[in-house]
Amino acid sequence: MNPWMPNPVVPRPSDPFKITPRLQVLIRDLTGLSQTPETAEYRATFQRLELLIAGQLGCENDAQTTKTIVALLFTNIAKADGNDPIASPRAVAQLTDAILSIIPDTMRDWTRPGDATNRGKPLFRQLILERARAHLQLPHSSNRRDLSPWRPERFTIDTKADRPVLLTVLGHRSRVQLAEFIGELAVKKLLPSVVVSEYALKLLHSTSVPSPNRSELEAVCRLLRVADPIIRSLPWSGNLYNALEMVRRRAGSNLESPLRVLLLVRSCL
Repeated sequence: MNPWMPNPVVPRPSDPFKITPRLQVLIRDLTGLSQTPETAEYRATFQRLELLIAGQLGCENDAQTTKTIVALLFTNIAKADGNDPIASPRAVAQLTDAILSIIPDTMRDWTRPGDATNRGKPLFRQLILERARAHLQLPHSSNRRDLSPWRPERFTIDTKADRPVLLTVLGHRSRVQLAEFIGELAVKKLLPSVVVSEYALKLLHSTSVPSPNRSELEAVCRLLRVADPIIRSLPWSGNLYNALEMVRRRAGSNLESPLRVLLLVRSCL
């Protein structure tokens, strides 16, 4: 080897529009394999993701990789109404926790100057929080002040499915999947427990006069069943459980059909 020869330059795919297709494949495969993390295929795929993340460090758009990963994790969970196999919310939450562990502390989001959460693992947690809350937000209106933390430019990726669909607009299976996923993320402390309350209130519409439809009722029951260990002792949880009790008593025997929803409600109380 000639010592005077310059080292070969390997171009980094810093353009987010170039790496997005690779990330889509990796996250799709990892989502499918997430229920069997002990397999060699899962470990090999996860290693490819880790190498791709590390390869972006130092690029101007290095944090775009993290933004895209978060967006794809939520998108894969919330597309349960298609023909693809349904991902396990618990398994995908475990995958999300594993990805957090490999986020480099030096990864920085240059769109957040002076922000304490603009780098490393705090950035990853903040992106999860913003994405979760984006599913709760009302459509933008020029006649009102937008107080939400959602900023489209922070999540711009090369896919039409980028912008999150509102929880109230999602199909039944997707709504239930997302609700369970939020609960699992909260249990793993990837989301603050207050987000569970925000989702439950959205699904119940009100704690004083709750009016969930069948799909919303099942979603809120699954959410609270998953998150019960961390919210049962919190002061605001009583209002949520009381609201479910009101729904149960008001519906009476009508709640017997379908039986599955009745059992879910009872498991929450």
